[in-house]
Amino acid sequence: EPGMDATVYAPSVDFQFRNDTPNYILIQADWNAAEYMLRFRIYGTPDGRTVELTKPVVKDVTPPPEPVYEENSSLNEGEVKQIDWAAWGANVSFDRTVKRGNEVLYQDTFVSRYKPWRAVYQVKELPDNDD
Repeated sequence: EPGMDATVYAPSVDFQFRNDTPNYILIQADWNAAEYMLRFRIYGTPDGRTVELTKPVVKDVTPPPEPVYEENSSLNEGEVKQIDWAAWGANVSFDRTVKRGNEVLYQDTFVSRYKPWRAVYQVKELPDNDD
């Protein structure tokens, strides 16, 4: 779901977490090449906490800019190579409430700001625009 990801574009690394329990945690990672998915599973000792998340709210949806074309003399005539893909921009937020019994331990709002991104294509030679 939108807004539920982390570190989607370097160097804007945004994923951080803190183990606020007295126990160790285990982080297990696996990669699914067919789905282009990297998954982390985090295991720890239960301490009675429950977590409630709201559905993500998507606002300020923005279309990607027009694609850009670059010259690449190593390509064959008529060949087009896509090196970056378009993405829509948006602001996404959701709320998290962490409880132990009836006691609220944390109440947070998480916000992700996705910038619109243009597609980039390479061609052997750009057309002459001297008309």
